[in-house]
Amino acid sequence: MFQDMGELPANLFDAFHASSCDQLRHLVVRDRYIGWLLSLENAPNKIIAGAGVHLKRVLPHPVKNADTFADGRHGVIVNVFTEPEWRRKGLAGMLLKQIIDWARDERLDRLLLHASANGCALYERLGFVATNEMRFAGDSPRELSVASRNVCATQAGARLSSIMATRTGLAVWEGTLKQGRGTMKLGSGAFDGPYSFSSRFEEGKGTNPEELIAAAEAGCFSMALSANLEKAGHPAKRINTTANVKLEMVGGGPKITTIDVKTEAEVPGIDEAKFREQAEHTKKTCPVSVVLAGAQISLEAKLL
Repeated sequence: MFQDMGELPANLFDAFHASSCDQLRHLVVRDRYIGWLLSLENAPNKIIAGAGVHLKRVLPHPVKNADTFADGRHGVIVNVFTEPEWRRKGLAGMLLKQIIDWARDERLDRLLLHASANGCALYERLGFVATNEMRFAGDSPRELSVASRNVCATQAGARLSSIMATRTGLAVWEGTLKQGRGTMKLGSGAFDGPYSFSSRFEEGKGTNPEELIAAAEAGCFSMALSANLEKAGHPAKRINTTANVKLEMVGGGPKITTIDVKTEAEVPGIDEAKFREQAEHTKKTCPVSVVLAGAQISLEAKLL
C-alpha cells in the first residue's frame, strides 16, 4: 500500500516489512488487531483486497447529549488497500461495510480512520463524519508536523476531508462590474493588490483571481513534488514550476477550463521515467490540483 502511494523507498522496504510483521504478530496474539482479506473463489490464496482494525483502549469519557458514558474501546481502521487491477469494483466498500457491522456487534465506542482525498466520497457514503485531531510538532524529524487533521467516526453521517490548516483571502469590490474597482489581500499580509474588470478579462494593470490560482497551483505543485521525490529516495535540488490558468467564455459565462503546468527540476540520481512518474503522481494528488480537478490540468515535466 505504501509503495503504491509512493511513500516507501525501495531501500527501506525489507526493514519496514519486518518491523510491520513483528508489530502485527504482537497485536494479533493479544486480540488488538483484526484483519479482513478478500480472495478469489477459484484462487483462495490470491489476496486482492484487505483492511484491518487496530483496537485501542482509552480512558472512559462522557457521551454528548446522552445519559451515559463510553468505556473507551476504539477501533482504528488501517491498511485499506485494493490491488490495482481490482479497483473500482466496490471491494473497499464491501470490506468497510463488514468492518462497520463488526464494530457495532462488538459495541465499540468509536470507529476511526485517517482518510486520503481519494477515499473521502466512499467514507462519506458509509456515514463517517470529520472531527478535529491536533498533532504535536517537536524538533525531531521523526515527529509529526503541526496539524489539525480530520479523523472520521461512524457515530454520525457528515463530510470527510483532511484539513491541515485554514487559510484566508479577503476581497473588497466597489461599483459595477465594468467600472468598479477592488482589492484582494492574503490573510497573512504577504500580498495586497488591486484588481478590476480590465485586469481580469483584458490586459489592464492589477491582479486577478486566476493569477492567484495559478500561483497557488505552482506553489503547491512544487512543494508536493519535492516531498514525493524525497519519499522516493531522490531529494530535488531545485524545482521551478509555472502554471497557466485559462479563463474562457463557456455557455454565456466565464469558466476556468484548463490549467497548464510546466515544471523543471534538478534531481540528482533519478532517471527520466521515474521523474515523470513522480510528477504525474503529484499532479493528481497535490491539494490544489485536487480542488481544481473540475478544470483540465495538463503537465509538462522536464528533468534538468
